Amino acid sequence: MHSAHGESYDMEDYETLIADKTADQTSLSHHSQYDSAVRETSLYRPGYLGFAHLISYVLLFLAAAFDACAIIAIVFALQDNGSGSLFSVASITLLSGSCDGNLHTINLGLHVLINVVGTLILGSSNFLQQICTSPELSDIQKEMSVGSGDVFFGANSPFRVLRRWSWLTVLWITFILTSVPIHLMLNGFIGYAILAQTPGSWGYTVVETSNFSPAEIPNGWNETTSARCVQYLLGSIAFNTDYTNITVVTTDAASNSDYQGWASGEPAQGTPVPKTSEVVQCFIDPVATTICEVTLRWFPLFCTSVALTIKAIVAFFSIRFHSHFRSRIYNSIGDMLVLGAEKKVPLKPDYKIFPGPFRPRKVRWAHALGKEDLLSAMFIWLSAAGVLIMGTIFWTSVAFGLSLSDAFREFGLGSVDPATVFVPGQSGTSIDDEQPATFPLQVLVANSPQLWLSIGYLLWNNQVTRIWMEREWRSFYLRRHRPRVSHYSREIGLRPTRWLQLPYWLTGILMALSTAMHWLVSQTMFVVEILGEKGHADSLFYTNYSPFAILVIGAVATVLVLAITIYSFVPIRTSMPLMGGSTRMVIESSRMLTTPLPEKGVAWGDISRSGIPMAGFGEDVGPLVEGAVYVSGKEEESEVDARRGYSSHSESQPLIS
Repeated sequence: MHSAHGESYDMEDYETLIADKTADQTSLSHHSQYDSAVRETSLYRPGYLGFAHLISYVLLFLAAAFDACAIIAIVFALQDNGSGSLFSVASITLLSGSCDGNLHTINLGLHVLINVVGTLILGSSNFLQQICTSPELSDIQKEMSVGSGDVFFGANSPFRVLRRWSWLTVLWITFILTSVPIHLMLNGFIGYAILAQTPGSWGYTVVETSNFSPAEIPNGWNETTSARCVQYLLGSIAFNTDYTNITVVTTDAASNSDYQGWASGEPAQGTPVPKTSEVVQCFIDPVATTICEVTLRWFPLFCTSVALTIKAIVAFFSIRFHSHFRSRIYNSIGDMLVLGAEKKVPLKPDYKIFPGPFRPRKVRWAHALGKEDLLSAMFIWLSAAGVLIMGTIFWTSVAFGLSLSDAFREFGLGSVDPATVFVPGQSGTSIDDEQPATFPLQVLVANSPQLWLSIGYLLWNNQVTRIWMEREWRSFYLRRHRPRVSHYSREIGLRPTRWLQLPYWLTGILMALSTAMHWLVSQTMFVVEILGEKGHADSLFYTNYSPFAILVIGAVATVLVLAITIYSFVPIRTSMPLMGGSTRMVIESSRMLTTPLPEKGVAWGDISRSGIPMAGFGEDVGPLVEGAVYVSGKEEESEVDARRGYSSHSESQPLIS
C-alpha cells in the first residue's frame, strides 16, 4: 500500500489506525488523572483554577481596602458637617493649594492609578466570566451528539451561558452586574474642587468704543484677546475663577444691555451670545490667589466598595463550592485536542476537514470571526467615528480664535473652564432646602461613557482573542508544539498555562491600552465641585466636558478599530483548514492521537498511512498533498474496520464517558 507521499506500508500499519480502539481504558485513566489534577489548586502550579483562586484573593484584598477608605471618608464627612447630615457634605479635602500649582497634575495622576486598579478588577471579573462560559465535558458531549452540533469556544460569549438557565447563569450575571457600579462610580470618587465666584459676585463694566478711554483702566489689569473675552462671558453663567472685575469694550453697534447681562453672569433668557467681532478690547482684574483642592467623595467610593465587596465574596465562594469551578473545563485549542485524543466525543460521519480536494488558499482572519462579530464591528465603528466627529466639532467650537497654547491651557486634558460646563447641581444643603441632591446623578452621567467604552472594548478584545486563537491553530502546521492546556497537568507532552487565550505579554499590552483609554474617557466628562462660603457644606457641582479629551479618545478608538479591520481582511496563504473556534474541527483533527501525547509535542499535517489520505495532528507529519481528498474520521474508521473485520457498531464505536 502507498500513502500520498509514495511511502509503502504493510498490514502492521493498520494497527496504528485503530489505536483508539484499544486505548479507551487508557484514556479513561488519563481523564481521571486530569480531573484529579484540576483540583490541585496550589497558586504555584499553572492552570486556570489556581489563577482563579489568586484572583479571588486579589479581589478580597481590594474590597477590604476600598471598604476601609469608604468608612474613613464617611467619618470625616460627618465631622466636617455641623448639622450631622451625611448628605450635606459630598467630599473631604485630600490636598489643597493654588490652582496654578501641581494639583491639576496630581489629580490626573490619581485618576491614572484609579484606572489601573479598575482595569485589574474588571479584567479579573472578565477572566471569571470566561470560565463561566467555558464548556465542561458533559456540555460538549450533549451539544455535539445532536445532529451536526458543534461547540464554539475561546471567547467570553454571553450566548453560551444565557441560553440555558442555571446557577452558572446567575453567577455570570452577578459578575456583570457588580461591574456596572464600578464602571459608573470608580472615577467619581476622586474629584477637583475650586473656590470660585458665582454669577453676580464680581464687578463688571461694558462700554462702547466711542466712549472708552484707556486711562480708565487701573494699573495691574490684564488685557485679553477678543476670543478669550468671549469665552469669559460665555462661561460667566456658571462660575468665574480668573478675575474679580472685567471691562468689555464693544463696537458702537453692539447692544450694551446684552453684554452687561453676560458680563454680570446673569444674562436674560434669549439674549444673543457674545461675538468676537463685536468685542474690541477686554480687560480683567485677575484673581490674586486661586484655591483648588483634590477631594475624596464618599458616595461614589461607597458604591464602588459595595459592588466590589459583593463581587469578591461571590468569586471567593463560587470558586470553592460551585461544581463548574471544581470540574475540568475546555477553553483552549490544547484542551480540545486532548479531548479528541481521549476519544470522549463521537466523530461526525458527515464532517470533513476539507470539503473537497485539498488546495492551499488565502484565508482572511475575518473568516475566523462569528456572525455576531459583524454586529460588533458595526457597533464599535459607529461609536469610534461618532466620538471622533463629536470631539472635532467641540474642539473647533471652543478653540476657535484662540492660540494653540491658550486652547490647550483652557480646554486640555482635565482642564476646568466655565465655558465647558453644564448641568449645575448641588448637594448637602439641597436636602435641607427640600431640593434633590443632584451630585450622585451627575456622577452617573459623567461616567456613563465608561460603560459604553467597556462594551466596545470587550467586543474589540473578543475579536483580537479569536484571531489570536486562529494564529495559534495555524502555528501547528508542520511544526511540533506541546499543546497548551488551561488545566494543571503533570504530563510532559502538555504545556499548562494560567491564561485562557492570550499570552501574558499580549494581555499586558491590552490591559495597558484599556487603562489608557479608560483614563482618557474619565477626562472627557467629570464633575467639578465649586466651593461655597461654608466650604464643602454648600458646594455647587458642575459637569465639565473636555473637547480635547473627546477628540483624543475618538482618534485612538478609530485607529484601533481601523487596525483590527485592516488586519482582519488581509488574506494569508495557508494549508490549514479554518478552525474558527470549532470544537468539531479540533476533535476531528485529533482522531489519530492517543494519550499520553508525545513528549516533544504534535504537529498538524498529512498523517496518511496505508493509502488512506488523512490530515490532522500527529507526532510525525508531512506537507499536505495538493489534490488529495482527505477522508473524515468516520470514513477512515469504517475502511480500517472493514479491512480488519471489525464491526463499525461494536469495537469501533468511540467511548463516551
